[in-house]
Amino acid sequence: MAGCIATAGNNSWMLSDSISGNDLRIVLESFCKDVLDVVVAQLGYRHQDIWGVIEERVPDYRPSTRRKNWIEEMGHLTVGAAVMLLPTLGHLAFPSQTNAINELAAGLRDLSELLNQASHHHDLEPRPSTGLAGVPALVGKVLNKAQEFLGELPWHLNASFVYGEQPKVISGEAWSHGSATPRLLRVIVWTGTFANRQVLLWNKTRRNPIITDPVFIERPHCD
Repeated sequence: MAGCIATAGNNSWMLSDSISGNDLRIVLESFCKDVLDVVVAQLGYRHQDIWGVIEERVPDYRPSTRRKNWIEEMGHLTVGAAVMLLPTLGHLAFPSQTNAINELAAGLRDLSELLNQASHHHDLEPRPSTGLAGVPALVGKVLNKAQEFLGELPWHLNASFVYGEQPKVISGEAWSHGSATPRLLRVIVWTGTFANRQVLLWNKTRRNPIITDPVFIERPHCD
């Protein structure tokens, strides 16, 4: 998502030339999935634990899938659903970051409303400048608040090389919503096997340029 905005000078932001409101909505939904993936990983919840908490603490939430399959739920996640889930799950995962989590949820809601308003002008103007005027600042706010309690946003790594044994070193190009450009990452895996070439990982300790304590993220499976 960081690649959707550019510095316009005087501490202000503007949308990148190639980004439309519809493009940004797709990116925003992907961003929400990444944030919630990290939150659930931090909680360490199993599949049934997630739904138990949602039923107890977010009773108005309506699952998008009849089977309550978390992987499918995340696949269909909208910004509105993320705004409902993030405050509750986020506070449980990061109890000392309540303010940042609330402000992130509020920023997501405001951003979604602006994009909805702009989409009503789609037939008249593909990229209505007036409707999107407040969007870049909100994108910057959302990114800042997410990084305030997560540190680095997670990386989508395409592992090109895996070498060594206990520890293994994985390297490859990776992208993140918190970085405007892809990066070459090196990740140390101390134990276990590594089979997937495309992984989502969170640099929880923020150590760079080599990630020594990665958190590999997998969505909980239905039992």
